[in-house]
Amino acid sequence: MIWQDLVFMIGNFSLGAAMIPAIWKRQPPPLITCIMTAFWLVMFAGAFASLNLWLSTLGVGITAVMWSILGGITFWKERRTHG
Repeated sequence: MIWQDLVFMIGNFSLGAAMIPAIWKRQPPPLITCIMTAFWLVMFAGAFASLNLWLSTLGVGITAVMWSILGGITFWKERRTHG
């Protein structure tokens, strides 16, 4: 393991933990923000995996899942309020 892998993993886990309040928030971020962020995090995970940075891949993957969940919540709330 190289030290950069550990730095990326810790940073991504911290970002994922910081998102937990946003998931329970009454008004989530716009849907396009959730979709674009999740998409690019998945791309980053692929790039990290191609470099064999497995801890970074895991950290970014978890954060991507959390943004996807947030996007699902946003979609559900928008659909419920706008019919």
